Amino acid sequence: AGLKQAFTLNDGRTVVGPQFEHVGYNPEHGPSVNVERVGAFVHHRFSDAIELNSSFYADFQHGDSDTTIFTHDTYLTLFPGDRWRVDLGANRYTLDNITSLNKGISVDSFSGSVDFWPASYVKLTGRGAWSDYSDGNERWWFQGEGQVRFMRGPDIWFGARYTALAFSEMLDNGYFNPDDLYSFETT
Repeated sequence: AGLKQAFTLNDGRTVVGPQFEHVGYNPEHGPSVNVERVGAFVHHRFSDAIELNSSFYADFQHGDSDTTIFTHDTYLTLFPGDRWRVDLGANRYTLDNITSLNKGISVDSFSGSVDFWPASYVKLTGRGAWSDYSDGNERWWFQGEGQVRFMRGPDIWFGARYTALAFSEMLDNGYFNPDDLYSFETT
């Protein structure tokens, strides 16, 4: 459950406000964890070509022990032309499982994404991220995607997506971390 209040400023180009979330992890058997996230967000459109979005939280975790972890999610979006979109991001987050929460694991991640429309009915996307886990693990992630629109009103797209990820270590700290993972899917 969550609450969020938005205040619009600067002729609609800036939106700021407080936010609160509560998440309870209460399995039928075993320990439970409750997380209260108190924070604020800001969205600002500098121009038609540059936009910034950011959220900041204090995550109060109540489980085997009480822990506070400061988290954030910030990304800059650039629109260098009608056919391009570039996103650059940095964030810190916690994982959504009891084992990782009780161990106080957080993840610092840096990401990038590029969208290109060579024609109005074709979209190509490349995404990548590097993540550093507080338990010493690292993850590299890449995704490439292509889509073609076959129909308008309603829009019907067909596409393909390739995803690859790798972890530096295979640990048992509650999160999914295979040595390597590769997938191909149609969308």
